[in-house]
Amino acid sequence: MRARRLLTTMGAVILALGFSLPAKAGDYSLEGFFGYYDPNAVDDHAEVYGARFGNRTGDNFGWLVSAGVIDLEDDLLDIENDDLRYNLILADFSFQWYPGGHNFYLFAGPGFARVDLEADVPGDDNDFEQSDDVFTINGGVGYRWNLGEKWFIRPEAKARWFDGSEFKGSDIDAYKGLDREYSLAIGYHWGG
Repeated sequence: MRARRLLTTMGAVILALGFSLPAKAGDYSLEGFFGYYDPNAVDDHAEVYGARFGNRTGDNFGWLVSAGVIDLEDDLLDIENDDLRYNLILADFSFQWYPGGHNFYLFAGPGFARVDLEADVPGDDNDFEQSDDVFTINGGVGYRWNLGEKWFIRPEAKARWFDGSEFKGSDIDAYKGLDREYSLAIGYHWGG
């Protein structure tokens, strides 16, 4: 429940920011995305979905703010008849570089992640809940295909590094390593 509230709040902030900024400094964009998420710390993968807001400040540079959520159910504790809920909320800021002013770009930047882990294990007093936050670093490649004057499609491949020293659940190893995300967005751009 907290994960959905946090994602809703982040999405509302991104939308409010997108619609409140003047469209004269560059090419602003607002998009929704969905994709495939491959986490390093668990033996499962999931769908990721969220929203992005960005600005291509010139021919060669831009920035993008992204917020997404992943809802995993996994047997990482390997307990028979257990019910495990694993929510991961992600927010990233990235600087984009468009080599040669084309639509292909490379990006990198800081981010933030929150994990909510809930396990419902048979027996008395075996259930637990754990939440934790950590800063991340993300980087990757993407391309923006324009569909007419204002609409576009954006495929993106992203790698995300976690600092495993603080990102821990109860009785499981630290969440660390390199996660991969492959997404497809449809968006609208204006200004410029």
